[in-house]
Amino acid sequence: MTQSEFNLLAEIVFDKEATSAETELFEQAVEKNPEWMDAFLDNRSILDEAFTEIPTTPSNFNQQLLARWQADQVRSSFQYWAPSIVAAVAAGVGLLAILTTLGKPVLSPSQLDSPAEAKLESPSVVDFPTLQEPLDR
Repeated sequence: MTQSEFNLLAEIVFDKEATSAETELFEQAVEKNPEWMDAFLDNRSILDEAFTEIPTTPSNFNQQLLARWQADQVRSSFQYWAPSIVAAVAAGVGLLAILTTLGKPVLSPSQLDSPAEAKLESPSVVDFPTLQEPLDR
């Protein structure tokens, strides 16, 4: 058995995926070559340190956390959304006004009922019967 084969076997044993035969073979290899176990543990600790990142917190972590919490509280309040609601209502009213004016039919000048146009037209003469004239019956 070589050092690399031992390392693979040790990984299997440490991950608790080894069978009883593999565990016995591992124990025999450790008894014959204890330096392989030391080398394996050294390599494993180096890899663990390389891939284990120690979390660090910034010095102003508490202030940042408090500021974010306050911002979330403001966002959930009515005062935060009130200007947007007012703007949306104003835009709706403006759009409704535009659609209302565009929906009216366009009148041509001959269809307009203005007093100025009525004066320009010649009045037709209608003869109404009076009480002095007898009605034709």
